[in-house]
Formats: sequence, structure tokens, C-alpha cells
Amino acid sequence: MLDRIRKIGWDVLLGTLGVAAVLLAIPLVRPDMDKVIHAPEGLYLAFAIVGSFLAAIALIGIVILLLSLAFGRPSTWCEFRPVTRRDVRQVFELMQEYFGEETPSCTRILEWQRRNKAVLTAVYCKKLKGGRTKQELVGVFKVFPLTQQTVELLETEKVSGATLGASNIAAEGDDVAALYIGDVLASTRQGRAEVVRQLKYCIMRQLKPGISVYTRPLTSDGARLVRKYNFVPVMKDVPSGSVGRIHKLNAADFPTS
Repeated sequence: MLDRIRKIGWDVLLGTLGVAAVLLAIPLVRPDMDKVIHAPEGLYLAFAIVGSFLAAIALIGIVILLLSLAFGRPSTWCEFRPVTRRDVRQVFELMQEYFGEETPSCTRILEWQRRNKAVLTAVYCKKLKGGRTKQELVGVFKVFPLTQQTVELLETEKVSGATLGASNIAAEGDDVAALYIGDVLASTRQGRAEVVRQLKYCIMRQLKPGISVYTRPLTSDGARLVRKYNFVPVMKDVPSGSVGRIHKLNAADFPTS
């Protein structure tokens, strides 16, 4: 919220400074303007006074904003990167807090990574203060490129995101028959919005015509997102958003914004 207020403040102050610059420029071009239209001297004086007043307000406001950035709360941002071997234990422990017995083992995660190092993404919240950066793991998501045989298994719910093995994942450079979204979580409010944004971007980079996107919600938040983006169950007579059931969405229907 504070970052949004600061952004609005910058926009307002820079706009005010622009108006002030225009008003102050008018008296400077008075000789040229007099050739076109004659205006009383008092009008030019008013432009100069109002312009100076607005410029002073804008400059004071900019100084205040700069001081608030320098001495205010730490700057924060989210960073996304593929899970490395050394990160697996920490990622596993975070996933276990949210998914319990549905959490894939560290061994299985490592098998995924050896097959395709980009399938699992960790989300870190970074804070900068006093020239030092601290980071905290706040989220994770996976996007599996799948083989055609795996798609057939998903369509009959014979496999799920937790039971997919390395052989189900298309290796880097292989043809991709479908994508699977899983293990989507964020432990902070800022992280939730960033995870969804980055997840959609990651999928859009890999989507091709004719490819479907599969997922299996494990939490109420996951079920809400499934309904929001119009995923449909692969099995008939299963209500949309059912926790623990496979859903899919065609590439043509995937949201781009």
C-alpha cells in the first residue's frame, strides 16, 4: 500500500512540476507571444508567481519522498528462480506446511530437477536496508511440460501432480503435449499476487495451439483460482473447483491478462 501511495505521489508531483515549468516559461517567451497576441503585463506576472509557487511545492514534495525512501521502511521485491539442489529441503518444508501428505518427497523433487531443471520455481521476498539484502522463501510453483502418455493418464486421473515421475516430464528440447500446474503457494499477501503473475507468464512462454493446461487444486485458494480461470474437471459429473480432482483448460482459453 505504501509503495502504491508513493507511486501516486511521484505522478502528482512530477505533473505539478511540469505545469510549473510551462507557467514559468510563458513570461520568458513574452516577446514572441506579443507578436501574436498582446496580453497585459499583470497576466505574465501572475503566470510567474503561480509557476514559482507550484514549483516550490513540487520540489518540497519530491525531497520528502526521497527522504522517506532513504529512511523509511526497507524496500521489498520478489525474486523468482529455479529451485536448485541446495534449496530443495527448504522448499520441501514450506510445501509440507500447506500440502501435508500431498507434498512430493525431496527425492522426487530432485528427480524432476534432473529431468528438467526449470520445472520448479521458488519465490523469494527480498528486503534492502542499509545496503544489505535479506531474503525469505515465501512461495513456490511448478509447471511441468508433459509427454503424450502422461496426458492420457491425467485424463483418467490415474496420476496427479504429487505422483508424476521424471519419466512423465518432457525433457528440455522434447515435444510438449501439455502443461501441468502444481504446488502453487505463497505465504505472504505480496507473494500471492506475484506468484500468480509470474506463473501466468511462465505458462504463456510455453503454450502452443492445441496444448491443454492441467492442474489439481489442493486448497480452497487453489479451488478458487480454478473456478476463476474456468478450468473444467476432466471427469464428468465432478463439480468445478473440486479439491483433489484433475482440471484442464485449453490453450486458446488461457487468460493473457
